[in-house]
Amino acid sequence: MRIYQSLIVIVILFLAGCTHTIILLSPEDLYALGNYYMEDGNYRVATDQFERIRDDYPTSDYATMSQFKLAEAQYFRKNYSKASIEFELFLEFNPGHKLAPQAQYYLAMSKFHSILSPERDTTIALDAKSSLEEFLNRYPDHPDTVKVKGFLHDIIDHLQMHEIEVGRAYFRMGLYDAALNRLVPVTKVDVSDAIRQEALYYIAKSLIRTHDREQAREYLMKAAAIDTGNKYQQRAKKALKSL
Repeated sequence: MRIYQSLIVIVILFLAGCTHTIILLSPEDLYALGNYYMEDGNYRVATDQFERIRDDYPTSDYATMSQFKLAEAQYFRKNYSKASIEFELFLEFNPGHKLAPQAQYYLAMSKFHSILSPERDTTIALDAKSSLEEFLNRYPDHPDTVKVKGFLHDIIDHLQMHEIEVGRAYFRMGLYDAALNRLVPVTKVDVSDAIRQEALYYIAKSLIRTHDREQAREYLMKAAAIDTGNKYQQRAKKALKSL
């Protein structure tokens, strides 16, 4: 049977490669061709086949699966913005499909991979966070739940690093109260130790500049107690000695 299927694909490939052929491939043939290229890792050409089914045969039995495969191919090509759009279209028209959980997962991951640096606008990160949370709410028993929770934590870290970047900018400008307003909330979020430590350190530095040395000491002690071994732990210990 597999030999027979392979022969069919070979014939389809031959016809698809004939620039002067007048044969119009059926949606079934295009779908087989798209899957062949997917398995071969040629996602660009696979995208072309699934797009043809979607555009030329929108009412065929292969249209729905081609929409998913098209989105998946874009994801594997790392065209995350396009993948997000295609997965959103699949979910919009097929919310109860058996592949809806996987589509939601790929949608969330597409947005996760589109995140920019902490210094840039956080709109994409917030959108990714929302998508990951929606996945976890809809499919709490999905096999990728643990992995998604890890990615969600990474996004939260990313967003809080943005707050630290803004806080540090205020600190450098001498706007210490504004810096504290951005930095203190970071310490109340479940973030990585290194991020919490950096926030604690700059809170202490801001408090020192506002002459609240006693409270600054408390924050420095908290920063020094986090065993990361990084520069902020060392700086916190050094600052404590100088108080």
